[in-house]
Amino acid sequence: MKRQSYLLAVLLLAVTALYSQGEKNDELQRQSTGVFDQQENTESNIEFSTTNYGIWGHNASSGKGSVYWPRGSGNQYIFGSGIWFGAKKENSHGELSAPLVFITYNPNTGDSWAVPGHVSDGDKVNLNDEKLYRSYYSTDFHQYNGVPYFPEDGPNWSLWITDTTLKYEYGTYKHEYVTDVSMRNRQDYPYGPLFVSDEDIVSTYKDTDLDYYEGGIEKRESEGYPLGLQITEKIYSWGEGELQDIMIISYEIENVSDNNLKDCYVAGVFDVDIAHISNLASGAGNDRFTYFFEEEKLNMAYAWTQTDRGEEGKGFGYLGIQALETPAIDASGYIRNDKLLFEPDEQIGLGRFDNWTIVDDFFENQERYEFMQSHERDGDTGPGDNRMLLSSGKFNMRPGDKARIVFALNFSMPAKGGEADGTYEDITGLQPGGTEPMQAKKNTLIGTQQLVKQVYYNNGTINSVDKVFANLTKSVEVYPNPVKSNINLSFELEEAKSLEISIVDINGNKVQQLYSGILSDGQQNMSFNIGNKLASGSYYLRFKSGNSISSTKIVVVN
Repeated sequence: MKRQSYLLAVLLLAVTALYSQGEKNDELQRQSTGVFDQQENTESNIEFSTTNYGIWGHNASSGKGSVYWPRGSGNQYIFGSGIWFGAKKENSHGELSAPLVFITYNPNTGDSWAVPGHVSDGDKVNLNDEKLYRSYYSTDFHQYNGVPYFPEDGPNWSLWITDTTLKYEYGTYKHEYVTDVSMRNRQDYPYGPLFVSDEDIVSTYKDTDLDYYEGGIEKRESEGYPLGLQITEKIYSWGEGELQDIMIISYEIENVSDNNLKDCYVAGVFDVDIAHISNLASGAGNDRFTYFFEEEKLNMAYAWTQTDRGEEGKGFGYLGIQALETPAIDASGYIRNDKLLFEPDEQIGLGRFDNWTIVDDFFENQERYEFMQSHERDGDTGPGDNRMLLSSGKFNMRPGDKARIVFALNFSMPAKGGEADGTYEDITGLQPGGTEPMQAKKNTLIGTQQLVKQVYYNNGTINSVDKVFANLTKSVEVYPNPVKSNINLSFELEEAKSLEISIVDINGNKVQQLYSGILSDGQQNMSFNIGNKLASGSYYLRFKSGNSISSTKIVVVN
């Protein structure tokens, strides 16, 4: 059965369940919607759908776009997106195949060639287990130490920390996608599960099931597919402050074949349709795109809409897409794995940015591959119903090598007010010809993208919720949450620690200190009365021991 039929058969409804535990806050817990899972995010000001087979921002059950900003506005920006991966397979004689391009999103059909799962379970998708490779949302797990409140809804959280001495990805730790669900626990991974943002979304999928390739098994097998790819996708998003209009999508692509993959290119493909929900078909035809040439190292393109098809007065702004991280290679062109995070100057960087209209879509391997490998970068070519591609390469991969490409998406209103016009002043808040290096104003499109890059590479404070408790053997238990007057904490220390416990606001400012002193090892149970000292809202409970800081989110209700 093809994927579309399967999705419709299970209706792809994101069924949620309310739960509570004692005095703890009621939360939503998602249930998988089938083997091919589709869910909706909840925390970010960016509203979107995700799948567990490589499509982001597309509602597969309805065949419509699903990326809206601000949340609830009905202002659509993206119809769907995914990645393309192009490579040539090297045989035992050193001969290269014709180029092959694997796609997780075809903007012409809305389909993906990927299937959920891990190659350790075989090449085919397992249609008998809809829970193992579900879309994992941290908001279903982080309050319960990586364990789902309803165990029957599926396994524990999928990312677990393997080493706290090695840090990367803006302050988090080395970690793995744990395929063996029996090992998703603190006995096997004592440092615990990894959570980065207010809502992490994790899925893993593979290219090895030719049943789901467009063109049919016979055609694709004769061409040399599959390449042998295992992809782990991680999405980070935030529900508060400056970060609520930003999201990060990370793709880790592993060569699980026995072949070297040569002359590889990887691209993010975004089908941008900026239109109001009341006028989607017509409104998609007047979008504008350009590369941001003024700061090449930002690796960024952006889009906006004209206002002649019902967009005027609806509050549309800008969409920016930055290639935040690209692969790094050695002198032979092979992927480097000697560091966890390479500085931007060590990376390949963005090769091509292009936008093309729907009538110019690509259908064959050779033309897709040639399009990805060009190093051209487009400026504004006028309004149209266009797609956007940001490509990086070339690089080589040995069996077992992993390549990572990361995109940061952000949304912002025009700096000048009114309707977006695409000008330098409108996306930076600055006049052209200013001083170098350029530092755009806060909350502008470029200013926000500069902020994302800064915190990503400088151990910034972008990790706001549920960082690993490096000084605790178990994550802290906080109840009740929301907090009205009394807050209770329960946690365990491996050894005696100097510990400061405080409440900070969403900007990191300390608003109330609860404890400062030395605690002995063992189980700790503490209670504090915060009375009505804090205004209602979201805060973070912060633990500081020496140079280590951990935090978890709380909500205060008065």
